[in-house]
Amino acid sequence: MPNVVSLLSVVAVALAAPLALAEPAPRDPGVEVRKLLDNWVAAQNTGDFLVYQTMYAERFTGVRRSGARVVKLDRKGWMKDRGRMFSRPMTVRMDDTRITPMGGGAVVDFTQTWQSGSYHDTGRKRVVMVMDKGALRFAREEMLRSIVEERPLASRGERDPFLMIVEGGVVLSSDVKEAFVKGKPRIVSASAFHHLTAAVDERALPPALAAWRGRKVRLYNVEGAACEVTIKSLRIDERVSPHFGTVEEWNHLKEGERAAAAWELGRDGRLLLGELTEDAACHGQPLWARAVELPAPKLVMVEKADPALRARVIAEMEKLPAWKKLNAEWWSSEGADRTRKSWDEEVLDVSVMRLGALTLISTVAQTGEPCSDGFGGQTQTIWELVKDKLVLRNTPGEGEVVVPESAADLDGDGTIELLRREGILRRGATGNYDSSDTLKIPDYDCPC
Repeated sequence: MPNVVSLLSVVAVALAAPLALAEPAPRDPGVEVRKLLDNWVAAQNTGDFLVYQTMYAERFTGVRRSGARVVKLDRKGWMKDRGRMFSRPMTVRMDDTRITPMGGGAVVDFTQTWQSGSYHDTGRKRVVMVMDKGALRFAREEMLRSIVEERPLASRGERDPFLMIVEGGVVLSSDVKEAFVKGKPRIVSASAFHHLTAAVDERALPPALAAWRGRKVRLYNVEGAACEVTIKSLRIDERVSPHFGTVEEWNHLKEGERAAAAWELGRDGRLLLGELTEDAACHGQPLWARAVELPAPKLVMVEKADPALRARVIAEMEKLPAWKKLNAEWWSSEGADRTRKSWDEEVLDVSVMRLGALTLISTVAQTGEPCSDGFGGQTQTIWELVKDKLVLRNTPGEGEVVVPESAADLDGDGTIELLRREGILRRGATGNYDSSDTLKIPDYDCPC
């Protein structure tokens, strides 16, 4: 009998062994991310639109960007747009790929080279991947501005006449190295976006940045100079808008773990800030700042155009190729209101600025809600009034949109700089207003 029991035990072990081997291997998100990227590139290079569509989540937002011209689309609108792209052979290549894990998914940044026929385009792209119906799929895809075109705030020098203000601090640099961070970050708030802060290791800062502590700056609001204050300390802030699915996963983490995950995700949004002393003489919300040792700038009033000038400028804008292209895209979208004559029937802003003999007019038009309309677009034009003739002074589709809240001649060269919260539009060497600097919060969410 003992021999029979022993034999049965051996048989039982032998039978159990295959069952143990049949258990599924642990999920490797990194492998899944790379596989999805490879399949995505292959589907485009082989023209397989059916396979391409299966890679996108039901809740998806696509952003097509060309400078100031931005089109946001939901999944249906994106597939309609991509369907036209797949009608011709194309070649897609990915380089310089950076993968950032995000819960069960990932954020991937890479340089995309795209060519079809005689058209060739290269630029940075960002995609957000999430788990959807048991598989990893794209929840957001956005073409970003070329890194080569961007200029870190640190490179502008301590005598830069325009300093942005973010979260009550003066922006000293957007080029924040890991070595600058001291200790662990903490979450300040997590409403519309996650706002985090961390201490600074001033020993790691370049001398020009460390020297800002203790310096005085003059704050300006939309009406002019507000007051003088001192930079009492330095800190590092970060802002990021995570995907809604990521936020749900973070809710199960401890506070420190959640802060660490958000800090890693939003590393492209880190800023070195100068924290300011409080002054009872300061009135109004400060818009921008500059060092007190610089000469006072010539401030320029921003006024709304009168009805006649507004109508005239809008009529000229609607003759431009950039406007006509957006209008055609709007008209072909599913949500287009056919009772309207054009996409920009609701022009956002027409502002006039005067400095001596110089008169500038800025128009900004945007409309559409990509989640409900399947279309969202915006564009900006800058005009100079020369002997009662409107002369276009920018290239619509180049540079970021800057709706002017204030304006000034910052450097005394007789030209006007357009200012807004966290943004400036300057006149470049060509004479056009195509040189813009704006701060962006890294956005990985899908509103649709």
